[in-house]
Amino acid sequence: MAKKPLRLPSCLTPQEVIALTTWTPTDPLALRNLCMIRLMVNAGLRSQEVLGVKLADLNLETGQLVVTRAKGGRQRVVWVNADDLALIRAWLAHRESLAQEGHDEIFVTRSGGPMRSRNLRKMVKSVALLVGIVRDVHPHTCCGTPSPRTCSGPPET
Repeated sequence: MAKKPLRLPSCLTPQEVIALTTWTPTDPLALRNLCMIRLMVNAGLRSQEVLGVKLADLNLETGQLVVTRAKGGRQRVVWVNADDLALIRAWLAHRESLAQEGHDEIFVTRSGGPMRSRNLRKMVKSVALLVGIVRDVHPHTCCGTPSPRTCSGPPET
């Protein structure tokens, strides 16, 4: 029996990357959504990685992000660019009023608890539609897309 040909994963086009990462958020949760999408696209975080980012994992001065929930149970370090750090700082100001006691994830829901995979999938699909992307977009599409803004080292100061 012949093997099925391997399917390459789908990637976003450069225009889709720009649309997904440059829209203007209109409220605090939209700002959270933009931050999450930019971390997936620009820093290459997978869905479980972005959901698992804790406050202590990100150095807001240097942009160093220690991904503690990396694939295979490993840890890895990625760098967050200055523009994305500025957005995250703005989100953190709103997060303080939402987060429930004992939840140290950077990205929380409207009710203050941690976001779930289902929430992330729905959010990415709805943002894609909002910015005019009509094809099926999901978190894996974002993290597997090379971005022109991806950092290979610490952001320049």
